[in-house]
Amino acid sequence: MSDELPRKLPPKMAVDHEIELVSGTKPPARAPYRISQPELVELRKQLKDMLESGIIKPAKSQYRAPVLF
Repeated sequence: MSDELPRKLPPKMAVDHEIELVSGTKPPARAPYRISQPELVELRKQLKDMLESGIIKPAKSQYRAPVLF
């Protein structure tokens, strides 16, 4: 596996994935995982780089996924 993050998204596929949610439901409340200060600094750097290059975009969903190092 490369140490370098990709600078662009892979080619668009023929099918877009979508998850249909039950109307009116809310995500379960969970405390975020603890993260050390050096990991937080690196996380913010990587997120900034990926946002600026268009690899990721801000979520519109109330649902979230944890970030693991």
